[in-house]
Amino acid sequence: LSPVCLGSLRRAASINAEYMGETKLAEEEPMPQEEPLSESEESEEEEEKEESRVDKLKRVFEMTLLRITKSDLPLSGSDLLDRMREIDEDVDVKSSPWRKVSKFLKEMQKDKLVQARDKKGRVSIIEVTWNHKQLISRKLVGIRNNRLKNCGIMERDLKKSISFLDGRSSETAKAHRG
Repeated sequence: LSPVCLGSLRRAASINAEYMGETKLAEEEPMPQEEPLSESEESEEEEEKEESRVDKLKRVFEMTLLRITKSDLPLSGSDLLDRMREIDEDVDVKSSPWRKVSKFLKEMQKDKLVQARDKKGRVSIIEVTWNHKQLISRKLVGIRNNRLKNCGIMERDLKKSISFLDGRSSETAKAHRG
């Protein structure tokens, strides 16, 4: 990696670390040595990392919330689904445990991500908690991913780089807490 990319990666890791309550910069941590995985171990690891439908729905929902503005509110349930499908066309609330957008939004309201209103069977988002921890974290992940892409990292190596940074951030957080 070029020095510019390496610096960008370190800044992204330190932003993530600062947000998660860590004080050390990522570059202060020694780099872990990993043994290469066999093909069967890699396929098992990929299966474990596959995103569940629920996690995917929540991730796309959070990404959608980050793309809307206050002027878009109130946002109807059908408009929300359309915007979510712009991010990932495979998103489907009907195949989730909630089955309906209204039930899903009620759950997200319990998590305090949004305020929803149900009028005559039509659900709408009337307010978004922009400073919610999950949304801030999702935004930081997006910034980091964009920086990695802008560094010219090949698509096949992008996931490895991201998971490496995620692993380092969580290890650093454990070290500071423990």
